[in-house]
Amino acid sequence: MNKLWILLTILLISCEGDQFVRYRINGLDLHPIQSATAEPQVLVGESCDVDVFGLRFDLMSEETKRKGRYFDYYESGVTCDNPIKKLKIYSNVEFDSSHPAGSSLNEYFYYFPGDYTQVKGVLNDSLPPYITAKHMPNYEKQNFPKHADFLLTKRPNNNSNRKFFARIELTDGTVHIDSTITLNLVP
Repeated sequence: MNKLWILLTILLISCEGDQFVRYRINGLDLHPIQSATAEPQVLVGESCDVDVFGLRFDLMSEETKRKGRYFDYYESGVTCDNPIKKLKIYSNVEFDSSHPAGSSLNEYFYYFPGDYTQVKGVLNDSLPPYITAKHMPNYEKQNFPKHADFLLTKRPNNNSNRKFFARIELTDGTVHIDSTITLNLVP
């Protein structure tokens, strides 16, 4: 009986269990995207149908720690060391009468986590959504988000060429700002 307890103790101590992954956000590179397919694609060119337009935040993420033997889709933890504390999307051109150039357009974008059934609604003020890679096609190999997609929900009042800007502030106080090329959003 003692041998059985010793064997069970050794097995329990040597079992590392599920992986735990930590990552950090190192920057921001903003790209226009179009969501005409199930997975949004980076826009090629300077013109996009406004009804399928969005922004991709390339977060320049890198893994900082991984512990455990295997990655379990349902149980493994993924944590950001310096998550986004504040987020603002804005344009250099008036969007509508309530949103002059430079004002927040967050309420006109929603975070797309990789699965339309997981969309939680538009962005609230400057509070960022919980950004995850869990619903991305390659989640088992790429466990933390490399990018975050935000899709436009409302057409601007005019079809002026415009640039979109994004500003993120991380919990450690770091601020990253980037912009798109000048774009033509067509109806």
